[in-house]
Amino acid sequence: CNMKKEQLGYDDLVMKQKPLIDAEVEKAQVVKASYTEKEHDLLNALLYTLQTRTFSENTLDFWNNQDDTSNRTFVFAEAELKKLAKIKDTSADALKEVIRGLRDKRLEIKNFTLEKIVDGEFKKVKQHYIGSMVESAVFEKVGKMLSVKLQLSPIFVLLARRDYNISNGNFALIPYSKSKELSGLVPKKLIEYISKYPIETKIIRLNEENLEKICNKQPAFAHYKKILNSNLSKLSNLIELKITLWNSKLRICELEILEWKIERPNEIKSNSNKLNAFIKHVRENYANQLLYSTEEGEMIMCSLEGLLYNYKTSITYTKERSMDLWKIIFDYHSSKQ
Repeated sequence: CNMKKEQLGYDDLVMKQKPLIDAEVEKAQVVKASYTEKEHDLLNALLYTLQTRTFSENTLDFWNNQDDTSNRTFVFAEAELKKLAKIKDTSADALKEVIRGLRDKRLEIKNFTLEKIVDGEFKKVKQHYIGSMVESAVFEKVGKMLSVKLQLSPIFVLLARRDYNISNGNFALIPYSKSKELSGLVPKKLIEYISKYPIETKIIRLNEENLEKICNKQPAFAHYKKILNSNLSKLSNLIELKITLWNSKLRICELEILEWKIERPNEIKSNSNKLNAFIKHVRENYANQLLYSTEEGEMIMCSLEGLLYNYKTSITYTKERSMDLWKIIFDYHSSKQ
């Protein structure tokens, strides 16, 4: 197909850690469960909102200003949260039920490592059980407005941070603006699973465990094929897929990506290309904002043209000095995580 694909920018995407996409969900009674579609929508919407909005009392943007994720209470209008979770029910209990689901369900994340201070030293600690993403919710009336004060878990706030994701990698760029328009939990989870893979990937292999998480069911293996086939067409505005292999004996299947209908941006690399990704991101999102102050009193900003300059003197730095400063700024913000 030679039709021009719709290009998505970073504001159309949500960063979601791959282990979070693959996470096991349990109820408070330690019964295996899953998020409902509305709970899934609200969880992703909170990730997206925390990644793209500056809150009045909690400056939670790319810089975050909260190394220990201690500021994790956010106030939303009740109507906004209903819209984010796509709740059309006008009753007060409808939103409470969805938030209660996020509060009462626990997440177990595999292959997820955090750096923590242990015995006075930074050590890598493997996480397998992180609890609920929403710890508490208080419904209040402020004047004529109904608001909800959400206290989010430290892990949730950490996973929402763009600087954390860029620094640690292992995240998928979910086409949030498009996937939230999908109807049904299966296509939403399927597009997330596919988004974990590089742009050039053509074949996606799914085992029975993958299918169980995507389809939110545990039927006979053959029934998964019917579930997938009935949902592939729902993704037609995003991606064209077909089942090319179905092996009931090995309990695996393969999906071929025939065509992406959207232009996915190049993934932000987190290793050798980390500095370049950082510079690109700052140029695209933080023009004319203070990036760093030197001991000599220089206030370093990035112009609309992507050049570093001293705000006090309006003098643009030379190419050589700019490269040194980019490294200093990058190291400074990396050390604050």
